[in-house]
Amino acid sequence: QANAVVLEFLDLIEMPAEPPTEKIVAHLEHCMSTGSAVNDLTYQMLNERLEREDEAASIGRLEGTDFIYVPDVGFIGAGEVFWIPPMFGGHWHTASSRMRQREQLYRRLGVLDSPEPRHFAILTLKIAASSNTTATDIAIHGRCLASLAEALEREDAGAADAVDMLIDEEAFLNVDGGATWTGDAVWLDSEQLAASFGSVLNERLIRLPDVSRSASTRFLNRLDVPALTDIAQFRLAAEPEGRIATDATALLQSRVDLLLWLAPNRASRQAWREILLGIEIRLSDQLLVQAEIDAFEPPVRSPAASAPAYLEHEAGVLHLRSPSGRVDWAGAFRALFSEVERFCPTTEIAPLCMT
Repeated sequence: QANAVVLEFLDLIEMPAEPPTEKIVAHLEHCMSTGSAVNDLTYQMLNERLEREDEAASIGRLEGTDFIYVPDVGFIGAGEVFWIPPMFGGHWHTASSRMRQREQLYRRLGVLDSPEPRHFAILTLKIAASSNTTATDIAIHGRCLASLAEALEREDAGAADAVDMLIDEEAFLNVDGGATWTGDAVWLDSEQLAASFGSVLNERLIRLPDVSRSASTRFLNRLDVPALTDIAQFRLAAEPEGRIATDATALLQSRVDLLLWLAPNRASRQAWREILLGIEIRLSDQLLVQAEIDAFEPPVRSPAASAPAYLEHEAGVLHLRSPSGRVDWAGAFRALFSEVERFCPTTEIAPLCMT
């Protein structure tokens, strides 16, 4: 009975009982180009030809094309369907029971068990290129980036090549949800620093949700995407009066050995020791700072804003806002620990140190 159905189908498309494999492939390609539905017998015949190694070269030219017809969806490529049910159901599909009956054909043309790093890169670019992204799409895009960063951190096979697929592409979604070219992107690794610029940088700023700082740093370094804290700096917007706080300076320096226990590595410990032993605390009634990015053309500067503390690193001065004369130690330590983070970008600073 199956043979009778096949013969009837072949008669319908005006093919001989044993049409050349080239003709079957050409018929499928015609359906792909016109968006016409494909009878499943087309895939059955191609699978049979592959099993007996009949003109396999003609079948091979389907590799890399959207040759798989899915009812109510249309044509999709091998990289959008998997044997093991994948995540992201709106973008990726599970192989149907009919596909499983012709598994040799689909595996020959690239259908895999589960997504590899390159599939996450392809989906990342696809979502970024969409003109109508939903909240779900944005979440999936973030998960794809996280998967790539984690794969690169683990040094998974193909991870580096997959990440390289994002170079010179509109691969990221900025904080406003728009597509951002990799060469323009800036990693938002400090909400405080970003807030000082208002919305001026929104078209450039990107987030990497649910990714460790170590994995994020390695991932973005490969793409030459700078962190905001690497290119933006706070500077004094006005010279403070700077009353020398001798007692506060002495108290801080007497706790140097204790504070150095909080430094996460040797480089940060050495740098922090030099800062703490040579520092001088000065108090001012008002302390105005502004953030600047000189790497952009033209340079970007934030409005001047009041700040609780500012570490003038080259001068060895820790400025504190203190109209009452009391030392704001919380503000002081936030400024000091920002220096620790600068020397250990791949280390997660414990929340205790930053609060």
